[in-house]
Amino acid sequence: MPVPAIPTPIEEQAHYWIFEPVADGLWGLTLDAFRQALLRREPTEFTHVWDHPGHGRRNGVTMSFGITLDQRAVEGVAGVAGEGAAIRNATAAQAAEFGSWLAREVVPVGAALRISSREGIDFDVPDVLATACTEAELRELLLDHIRRIDESAWRVINRRSVPDPRLRYW
Repeated sequence: MPVPAIPTPIEEQAHYWIFEPVADGLWGLTLDAFRQALLRREPTEFTHVWDHPGHGRRNGVTMSFGITLDQRAVEGVAGVAGEGAAIRNATAAQAAEFGSWLAREVVPVGAALRISSREGIDFDVPDVLATACTEAELRELLLDHIRRIDESAWRVINRRSVPDPRLRYW
């Protein structure tokens, strides 16, 4: 019999985080401006621009980048078609640091961030809408997002594992 996995504390869970403008909002994002903001933050961060016409949701030019968050290297992508950026394998604290940086350096003043995660999308967890919040407040919002994912996942798991009382099991 397999040993059950020990749950990872929510503060340590890594997710794929997606940062976009709110509905009907635009940032006027350019990859050059995004790259310059990254390099002002840390001159040694890597960036790579590539074109992938007609592939997936993000049609057009995209930039892969590296960024140091909470003293750890994290990779991400940014795109101008369907404006936004994403980071992968990042904790809520790292995502909050990235979101705060994005709001200060890339997003127009007063514009809100819509933040979701791949798992949140899978489990229909509402997006986080962040406007003028501190990094600590954003971290708490993102931790709450993870809690909702965990709750939704348990509901799905329990729904699958509870026997249907209408059926006979013998």
